[in-house]
Amino acid sequence: MALTTINSDGVKDDSIVNADIKSDAAIALSKLASTPAVLSGSTNNTITTVTGANAIQGEANLTFDGTKLLLGGTTLSSSNERPLQVHSVDGPKIAIGRNDTSISDGNTIGGLEFYGNDANGTFVNTASIIVNADGTHGNDDKPTRMEFYTTADDASSASERLRITSGGNVGINASPSANGGLVQIRNNHAYQSGTTNLLTSASKAAFRIRTSTDSSKSLYIGGIDETAVPYIQVGNLGTDGATASYDLLLNPYGGNIGIGTTSPDRNLNLYNAATDGSCYLKIENNRSRNAAIQFTTTQGSWYVGQGIGNDSDRFMIYDGVERIGIGSLGETKVSANKGGDYALWAMNDGDSSNRYGILIQCGGDAASGTNYALGVADGDGTTQGYLTFTGGTLSLVAFTAAHPCIIPDADNPSDNSMAYPYGTLLETISIQYSKNKNDGSDTERGIRYKVQKTQSANSRKVLGAYAGSMNGGPEGQTNEHDVYVLGDGHILVNNAGGNIEVGDGICSSATAGIGQKATANPSMIIGIAQEAITFTGSETKLVAVQYGLQQFIPWT
Repeated sequence: MALTTINSDGVKDDSIVNADIKSDAAIALSKLASTPAVLSGSTNNTITTVTGANAIQGEANLTFDGTKLLLGGTTLSSSNERPLQVHSVDGPKIAIGRNDTSISDGNTIGGLEFYGNDANGTFVNTASIIVNADGTHGNDDKPTRMEFYTTADDASSASERLRITSGGNVGINASPSANGGLVQIRNNHAYQSGTTNLLTSASKAAFRIRTSTDSSKSLYIGGIDETAVPYIQVGNLGTDGATASYDLLLNPYGGNIGIGTTSPDRNLNLYNAATDGSCYLKIENNRSRNAAIQFTTTQGSWYVGQGIGNDSDRFMIYDGVERIGIGSLGETKVSANKGGDYALWAMNDGDSSNRYGILIQCGGDAASGTNYALGVADGDGTTQGYLTFTGGTLSLVAFTAAHPCIIPDADNPSDNSMAYPYGTLLETISIQYSKNKNDGSDTERGIRYKVQKTQSANSRKVLGAYAGSMNGGPEGQTNEHDVYVLGDGHILVNNAGGNIEVGDGICSSATAGIGQKATANPSMIIGIAQEAITFTGSETKLVAVQYGLQQFIPWT
């Protein structure tokens, strides 16, 4: 390296001999000053420093080879992309400071700026890391924030993207407020919608957590638009936008979920603390059916909701069949198919006579006309009768009253088949009472008649006509049968009293269980004929009657 020689007076002096500085040479520059400075200990590319009076030292830990400046003396990377390299056994740090005795909020403490030049050769700041005062500084009071800037596509200047405040709040794409949460995110990028419309063109996904390497099953957290409510959604991000096609799991490994409460005590606990508020769970479907909640156990699944399985404006409880349906005007349907049990059971049990059963309120306010309170139909829907009322009077249409009775064991079937033909006359043998379930004692008024077929003509012990078996009924009866005693029905009769006319009384005949036209004066009859019967021989026939036990004087 050639030296241009200048003497101590600052004048060019060619008498100073040019010399090559060798990698290990010590050169005396005697003509540079009255007291010569000495360069010692230098190696190739070392940078010299003044170490004392008239002394220059080559710094072994500070070198420059024309492209890289090394602090620490050892090359960390041979790449020219790293022109400044620093290392230290203690872990190197770069200190940047502002020499100012008065620092106010917003004053820059220091920073790093990154520049790039385009085709015109002009250098432009493209990114920065800036440290600013986050309040006025004082002794032992140095509030500071960090700001990170990047330049967007098609932009010419950098914008702030991330800020960490003196209070530890982090803001991404927005300055965080002190009470707005530890991490506050605002997104300005709109994703295109996918095939199932996860994100509309106005949606902002501010936060995304990827759970697999193929970009599927990600968790998105954002806002539907700039002013609307936030959302949480699981989906994947493909070339055509985000598609919602995956499940969202909450507490899959246990724990309760609280909405509006800090102490949920169930898997899902909704709570509204306002004393004048409401707490609703809304299930909504954009079609005319199937808005419901599903309940599933090892026993099966039940659904509670609206229009389950069909297009209907009806609230339902459903298990593959509509079990309970409540229409839009309150009409209610109960459907069951279980043997040995009731379809509907109303209980108001408090061991007190003030616990009432079912109240039926219907019909006109003045009870005028015929008002239908109750209808009865068989399994295929054929109407059997009604409970109606008019002007304060209840009517059973058609009406027949029956007594429960016990028949001789020899006549009692082992199943619920008929013990006798319908209309067979029965007479009382003795009386028993139904039992209280709690202690097995007799009830006060629960009469159970022990009966048999009538045994004589004009029997005064006649009770009524056999109607059917109650064996195997709701209480598991094994010997209980119905005897019609009042209302409409039939009696088996023969010709012992002659042909029968309408209005004739029917009493028992000498044939067991068979009736006849009453002829004795007086007669103990069980019914009055409602049709005429003509006999051709000794056959028995059913005659329609109005039941009613009474003494009867035959017509003359």
